[in-house]
Amino acid sequence: MPDRFYAPGKWQTGDELDLPEGESQHISRVLRMKPGQSVELFNGLGNHALAELVEVGKRRVSVRICGGVVSQDVPEVHVTLAVASPKGDRFRWMLEKLTELGVDRLIPLRTERGVVDPRDSKLEKLEQNVIAACKQCRRDRLMEIAPVQSLAEVLAQSPRGCLFGDAIGEPLSQVLASSDAASPMVIVVGPEGGLTDAERDLLQAAGAFPVCVGRHVLRIETAAVALAAAALSMLPAGR
Repeated sequence: MPDRFYAPGKWQTGDELDLPEGESQHISRVLRMKPGQSVELFNGLGNHALAELVEVGKRRVSVRICGGVVSQDVPEVHVTLAVASPKGDRFRWMLEKLTELGVDRLIPLRTERGVVDPRDSKLEKLEQNVIAACKQCRRDRLMEIAPVQSLAEVLAQSPRGCLFGDAIGEPLSQVLASSDAASPMVIVVGPEGGLTDAERDLLQAAGAFPVCVGRHVLRIETAAVALAAAALSMLPAGR
């Protein structure tokens, strides 16, 4: 199986294009590949294709799309997680796992007890972790990282009452079994200090359902991954 690289944009069979600098350096300096070798490209928009290396320089690598462009189906049900940001490497780990699971969109959530409020520049850097996870798990569509939003902003754009993690909530499987599985899904995960009474009232006033996936209090990233895995496992194949 050929090595896999990210090539953003729309392309088709026969196109010749330059790879991003980071991907080019990995090909030339780390893998030491040569012109004529085959690679697989994905564009983050749901497509992948075989390509041949045309030119390999230290900073610039050009390729030619030589295989048919394959398109991944667009999920019928979009899954969004709005999560209070965990610290440091825990955030990066969470991004990777949510990407592998198939979450469509991540919203860093600003809460009253949250201690991390990532800047836009940090979120842009974290997109590289999403790209790396897509390369590893062979996902063709990037998970979107939205700007930081408040709970009120998340609820204002939710198409239906969302779900929120709560140690005393109903089992997630039970809630999903009685809901419209064809609707977009938004899952909220609060900070380690928990949601405030005011935030819980805001959620419940918006028709949100408290759900749990275990008997114990979970860390942010554990709760996010557990809820996402449980929800995605109950959706139709291919979503």
